[in-house]
Amino acid sequence: MKNFEDFRAALLGQGISHVWRGYGSAIFLEIGPLVASKRRSGEPGEPHGTLTIMIQGDWRIEDRTTIICGSGGEEKLWLQTVKGFVGRSIADVALCGRLPELAVDLDDGLRLHSFSTVQGQPEWTIFNNRKGRENADWLSVENGALVCQSA
Repeated sequence: MKNFEDFRAALLGQGISHVWRGYGSAIFLEIGPLVASKRRSGEPGEPHGTLTIMIQGDWRIEDRTTIICGSGGEEKLWLQTVKGFVGRSIADVALCGRLPELAVDLDDGLRLHSFSTVQGQPEWTIFNNRKGRENADWLSVENGALVCQSA
C-alpha cells in the first residue's frame, strides 16, 4: 500500500472483529480475521486483524446529529460504545482538516473522528498487517503530511 487511497480501499466494507484499549484513551480497531499475538514478556497480547486503525490522541464518536461520547468524557460510556463496534463494517474512511485527521464511518451511521487537542501532530495510524505485525506497512501523519511506510 503506497498511499491513503490504497489503505482506504482495503478498509471499505471490512468488518471490525476486535476493539481494544491501549494506554490512556488510545483505541485500536482490528479489522478482518484475527491472529493471536504475544507480548515481549511471552504473555498473550491482543489479537490483531489484517488491518488496524489506532487513534492515540483525542477522538470522538458522532451520529448524524450529536457527539455521543469522546476520549475526554465518561470512560465507561466510551468504552462500551467503542466495544459495540465489533461486528460492524467500515462504510467510509476520510481525511479532514489542514493537518489530516481521520474519520471512520461505520455502516450504522456512527463516525469515529480523531482530533488532536495538544501541540504536535494528529495521532492516528492505519496498519496493514498482511505480512505480519512486525512487517506491517503503515500510514500516519508527520510534519503535517501523510507518511506511508512500507516494511
